[in-house]
Amino acid sequence: MKVYEALARAFQAEGVTDVFGLMGNANMYWWYAMDQAGVNVHPTRHEGTALSMAEGWARATGQVGCCTVTQGPGVTQLGSALTVASRARIPLVVYGGDSVMGALNGLQYIDQRRFVEATETAFVPLFKAEQVNEVVREAFFIARSQSRPVFLNVPRDLQEAEYDESLPAYEPSIAMHPEPQKTLPNPDRLRDAARLLGGSKKPVIVVGRGVGAEAEAGVKELAERVGALIATTLPMKGWGNDSPYYVGVAGGFSNRTAVDLFAEADCVLGVGASLNRHTLQDGDLFERARYVQIDLRPTLIMGNHRAADVYLQGDSLLTVDALNELLETDGVASRTGFRTPEVKTLLKESEPDPREFELEPDTVDPRRAAALVDKALPAEVGTVMGNGHTSGIATINMTKRRDLQWYISAFGCIGQSLPTAIGGAAASPHPVAVIDGDASVLMHINELETAARMGLKLLVVTLNDQAWGAEYQKFSPKNMDTRTAVIPTPDLGAVARAFGCRGTLITELDQIEPAVDEFLRGDGPMLLDIRVSKTVASVPYRRVRFGEHI
Repeated sequence: MKVYEALARAFQAEGVTDVFGLMGNANMYWWYAMDQAGVNVHPTRHEGTALSMAEGWARATGQVGCCTVTQGPGVTQLGSALTVASRARIPLVVYGGDSVMGALNGLQYIDQRRFVEATETAFVPLFKAEQVNEVVREAFFIARSQSRPVFLNVPRDLQEAEYDESLPAYEPSIAMHPEPQKTLPNPDRLRDAARLLGGSKKPVIVVGRGVGAEAEAGVKELAERVGALIATTLPMKGWGNDSPYYVGVAGGFSNRTAVDLFAEADCVLGVGASLNRHTLQDGDLFERARYVQIDLRPTLIMGNHRAADVYLQGDSLLTVDALNELLETDGVASRTGFRTPEVKTLLKESEPDPREFELEPDTVDPRRAAALVDKALPAEVGTVMGNGHTSGIATINMTKRRDLQWYISAFGCIGQSLPTAIGGAAASPHPVAVIDGDASVLMHINELETAARMGLKLLVVTLNDQAWGAEYQKFSPKNMDTRTAVIPTPDLGAVARAFGCRGTLITELDQIEPAVDEFLRGDGPMLLDIRVSKTVASVPYRRVRFGEHI
């Protein structure tokens, strides 16, 4: 048996069923062994997109995602995607080939450890054949236990060496990775938190990604008990929107009604939320409030440059249940707080963005376009949104709660949403829609061919302003010539059709719902090139760049 075969066997023992990658000299034999064993090895058109697809697959399944790249340039193509996955804390294992050991003057040689670690990714090298089981197990253990990407570095010549089959059988890391223990915070701190919540007049609960599905009932009970508004971080947008006192995302994507209500809050409870600078808008939100924070990760300073008044390091379910019990003992049953008829009416009647704009010819308002897409897509269809100006418009105007709902913004770069959505669609039982701008979609539009080849039910909604939208909106308030940020695009619907997908160009709002219906009725991927007006600036940009009080 060759080392590459032993490595493939170990990956299979870890439960790997799908791998995304691009083949080269330093990973082709392992690729062959995985394919021969019946693993789904999905060829992509770029190494970075392979990793993003593995990220989407991991997000959709809750398992460790897997991708593979060859040496040198195959590794350097991973830069942005690896950093995004690291910042987003996605468990991944990359099978990375390396140059022949000692060949420091090789054409494709690069110090891969230095490059990989610069992306905040763990690096696990293989130096000897007999270490195969040890390093594969370590890579998967780190990925699972630390929820981060790991790069398994395997020199090309070592892969083709002989492997001693008399060595002990592979023991998967999953067998050695116990279920995390649920922890309850210090009782004295729980009591301090209960006093602070029980004494508040206008509390807000901010729900983050660490809340856990099983804690939902307890959080809503707590909100009712203390009279709290329910807000969320961006990744949890839509959580709690069945309540008339749900106010949406806390942060730059808050509407004016929410911002004004947040200014009245005297207490903020963060549940599974880091309460970072985006959620607290660098301290501009909740200026009068005191803070209780529930999180498993120790947090020293929040996004407002303060420490929480009471920090509770513990499981969200156990901690929220304990707070409910303490408050019930104290006689706190159902306080009014923010939960008044006036607030309910305010929230019901509030509009995300009522301002009207004069539109360019043959374009539509991107806010109306996003709302129509949201309305036309059933709730079971997942959505993936990218980064940039159009993401702010889509985020505010798409309000339907969805089980699969991702915001690919961990590193602030464009181009990541389309391949991540492809990976998600490969694992999801339901269709997936990606909503992004033209520059972002065009960055990896070649992967439409991958989506078509895989037969994925994927909708690509391109809010196409034919510009670098963020930069255009930054030039405008400074009275700078915006032409430098304008870049025309071809008919992207026609481009999609050339890649084997369905596609259409849209210049009228009444074309959107029939196009979405066509996608839902048919098979395979489809792209909507919706031409939107550059005159419409998003709410976050108008606040920050134009100084609008909205």
